[in-house]
Amino acid sequence: MLDRIVAWPQPFLPIEVQPSEAVLIGPAITVFKTLVAENCMRLQLGLWELFNTLGSLDLDWRTWFGTILMQNSISLSEFMQMVTTPVCVIPTDPLTDTSPWIEVNGRMDTLWQLMRQQLADNGIYPSMDLWMPGEPQPEGLLWDLQVPTLCFNLRNYLGVTGPTGTVVDGAVQDLVDLEGSLLGGVLNPFLNPDNEYVPPGSDIVIAPTLGVNFVPPWVVFNADADDSGIVSMDVAHHHPVCWQVILGGKSPKWLNDFINASLEYLVDILMMTIGITGISNSIFDGLLDNAFLAFELFEWFDRRVALGPYGFPERFFPTQSTYDIDTMFAAISAGWDTNGYPAAQLTFYHGMPWRLFKDVFPGQLASLIRRGVLYTDYLDEIKVIDNAEIRCRIDVQVGDGRREEAPMTLIQRKIVDVEQGLMLALGASPNG
Repeated sequence: MLDRIVAWPQPFLPIEVQPSEAVLIGPAITVFKTLVAENCMRLQLGLWELFNTLGSLDLDWRTWFGTILMQNSISLSEFMQMVTTPVCVIPTDPLTDTSPWIEVNGRMDTLWQLMRQQLADNGIYPSMDLWMPGEPQPEGLLWDLQVPTLCFNLRNYLGVTGPTGTVVDGAVQDLVDLEGSLLGGVLNPFLNPDNEYVPPGSDIVIAPTLGVNFVPPWVVFNADADDSGIVSMDVAHHHPVCWQVILGGKSPKWLNDFINASLEYLVDILMMTIGITGISNSIFDGLLDNAFLAFELFEWFDRRVALGPYGFPERFFPTQSTYDIDTMFAAISAGWDTNGYPAAQLTFYHGMPWRLFKDVFPGQLASLIRRGVLYTDYLDEIKVIDNAEIRCRIDVQVGDGRREEAPMTLIQRKIVDVEQGLMLALGASPNG
């Protein structure tokens, strides 16, 4: 559904009057619910429908009043039902929204396009559940639902809590993530003096001194216990790709320009010295392009020691330039992508002892104990088998089999998004 609804820059204005882009900044859950609610309300109430269709030279008079003609009657109850049909956004108190802060901007992009990457970056799980008459009413609505309705909700499964339990927590978490990404944990002796547990290999950064703590998941699959309830299990250990990476392929532009200018100058001097004319001074341009400072090498020594002498040594990642901030981000991302990590698949039966949608939810954190080692990751896939032969069997995957992104990459995206939002607010083009 969200991939078939477009984010208007101003949902409450006619299609003929739309500013550059929609810009929303704040806690992620509040931002996304506001984005969805505004555009669903625009569609479901038929705002400016007459102006939108007639102004676009649509001469079918039925489209001028399409939303009203689709209703069974014109009454207050019918109007209230229009607000929440077919999509109802479950409200969240923005003052107690502790999700990380984000910035979103778009112009006629689909809602899902604007949300998808940000949801993955911030540990937020979206759901679109079908409510049917006779079921308990969703909490927080101003009036009861009357007809089958798609209820949109977001849940924060990041596994991190802040110091206040208010909207401030998301901003504090972002600052802690920024410190962990830029300084690489240099301040850990001050921010995490007791070395409290964080899932190894995850992108979670905590600072107990500031009140930012990791919350261990409720669900723990203990494969070492005889009565664990686990029917079958498979843990895949993905081997590190290499212990050093090489980036680049092209010299910095300023260096190529300097070498070409120097060669042109030398050709001019040589021609004047020997008294020859008619030869272009650019004859050697490009001869030494990408010959100097075209590559950078980064080594992860701890990984090299762990792999030993027989570990895979290196891999090349092409970049557009070297010795700049983009290459630094690319190196950190490459180091993260080439590291090893585990992923597990396991099977259990509903209620023995875990219950689906009571204890186990898609997208939440879960832990697995195997051979005395604790693994913690997100439940990326849940499969239910319930038929005449197999009753209530649940297959889950802890970790999605792909490497998560480096914290530095997530922070870089947030910085770029905030920069674009500020430029749009100031009336400048986000692309410069």
